[in-house]
Amino acid sequence: MGTATGTFWGPDLDQLSATDPETAGVVLGELDRAEEIGIARARKLFGAEQANLQPHSGASVNLAAYAALVQPGDTVLAMELPHGGHLTHGSRVNFSGKWFGTVGYPVRRDTGLIDYDEVRDLARAHRPKMIICGATADTLAALAAGVADLVRAFPAYPRG
Repeated sequence: MGTATGTFWGPDLDQLSATDPETAGVVLGELDRAEEIGIARARKLFGAEQANLQPHSGASVNLAAYAALVQPGDTVLAMELPHGGHLTHGSRVNFSGKWFGTVGYPVRRDTGLIDYDEVRDLARAHRPKMIICGATADTLAALAAGVADLVRAFPAYPRG
């Protein structure tokens, strides 16, 4: 491997190709097959007819967003977990609920949709540094548009 300045600390893709060509194919460009391969291997390993595999957790992506945009102790506005929010949107068992002051917004009981007037009122009252518009259980495209309109009127994160 050479000296410290010449040492490559990344994966040995040639070795991976030699020992596990199927996985190497995924790493080297067939990412769409990663989940299929994992499911097939889990089914074989456990002798199961069905298997569910999540190849990546959004939690690490959310952690990166927090690290880039806010500081521990900052206030964050996010959808409440029982209303479709994610553990990384302020749950006390997660880094987000331990490091940040999270204010949660619910969905309307009568429609199951976000009340953007309420979100706006919470943003005005708590002055969050970041507003999270993603949700685990809300697949409506209007979600991002509604929060984008809110942020334009009340910029939580200063844009340059």
